[in-house]
Amino acid sequence: MSSENLQVVFAAIVSIATVAYSILTIVLVEETIKLREVQTEPEIVVYLQIPEDLPSFFHIVVRNIGGGTAYNVRWKFDQNAILAKERGSRLDGQHFFTKGADYFAPGQVYSSMFGVGPELLQDPPAPALLLQVSYENRQRKKYFREYSIDPMQFYGRSWIGGRGLPEIASSLKDIKKDLDHVVSGFSRLNVNIYDSNERSKEHKSMQKRFAEQEKPKTKKRSS
Repeated sequence: MSSENLQVVFAAIVSIATVAYSILTIVLVEETIKLREVQTEPEIVVYLQIPEDLPSFFHIVVRNIGGGTAYNVRWKFDQNAILAKERGSRLDGQHFFTKGADYFAPGQVYSSMFGVGPELLQDPPAPALLLQVSYENRQRKKYFREYSIDPMQFYGRSWIGGRGLPEIASSLKDIKKDLDHVVSGFSRLNVNIYDSNERSKEHKSMQKRFAEQEKPKTKKRSS
């Protein structure tokens, strides 16, 4: 192969490599932009939660799990829906859901009581509540999300009154503390120890006292 042909082949290889590098650069730039958007865009989620210390109650939780602040947060829902107006939730009376918020920071959480389990799950079952939320990022890009809030997903749960698990945990801590004191010697158990001789003496003493109590009764009967 002549030198001219080698130069042509080499130039073609360089051109192909240049084009491939350019395409790879464009792809990397796009991926970087997308990754940065994911890290800086807001993402609002809504869900129902049952607190551990109040196992009979539902809380509705709104959380910004994104890395950016959400601006102009606004909600839409049927304010006459059963789960919005009845059965104790009263979302139509909460300013956050009726008026929205000007901004919602990354990691910020709004939590409010939604209702009591037995009331929310009573017959006939209430239709799920459809919550629509709209918000913007710093560049005024608009986002729209839609969530179905349905307490029936917890249907069949056993409802327990009081602070069950926390009280049990507290009691176990107290028991552990008492045992630690006993083992360490700071607190000792009050235990009476008897040997065989002491038991025999106590038994004879009890027999003697019993015999003395019976003597007057015997004399009275013989007279």
